[in-house]
Amino acid sequence: VDTLVCQQGFQFFPDRATAAAEMARVLRAKARVVISVWRPLAECDFFACLCAALEAVDAHELATLMRLPFDFITDEAFVALFAAAGFADLHCLQQQRPLVIEGGVPHAIEVAYSTPIGPKLAALPAAQQDRFRQTFTELLESLSGGDKTMGNMATSVLIADNAR
Repeated sequence: VDTLVCQQGFQFFPDRATAAAEMARVLRAKARVVISVWRPLAECDFFACLCAALEAVDAHELATLMRLPFDFITDEAFVALFAAAGFADLHCLQQQRPLVIEGGVPHAIEVAYSTPIGPKLAALPAAQQDRFRQTFTELLESLSGGDKTMGNMATSVLIADNAR
C-alpha cells in the first residue's frame, strides 16, 4: 500500500498499538499514513451539547459512551504510538471547522439519534426522551442562535512516513 488514510476511525480500535503496527506492516517503505481523530469534547461543540443534555436527563451511561471517541488520547500520545510502530517524520496538526447541519436544530436531534448511542437513546422512557430533546434543543439554540451552524468540530491529523 502506498498511502493509508483512516478518517475518524482510529479512536474506535480496541488495540491501537496493534492497529498502528499493522498499518506499518502493510505500507511500503517510505509510504505515508494519514490518521484523523476527534479532539477533546470541549473543542467539539455539538457533541459537548449532546453529552450535557444526556447528563441533564440522568442518562450518564450514554454520556460516558458518547465521550469515548473524543477524550481518548493526547496529541503527544498519538504521535508516540505511531513512532513506536515504526513511523518517522511525524506531524500532528490540529484543524477546526464549523459544523453545519442543514436542517438546523430539528435535524441535529435526528443526528443525535443516528450516533452509535442512538438505539440506547431511543430505548429510554418516553418522558426522559422528551426531556432530552427539550434540553438538547435549548443547548443547540444557544450555541447556534437558531442557525444551521452547530459550533465547531476539531480534529487532530497525524501524517507520518513508514520508516522501514
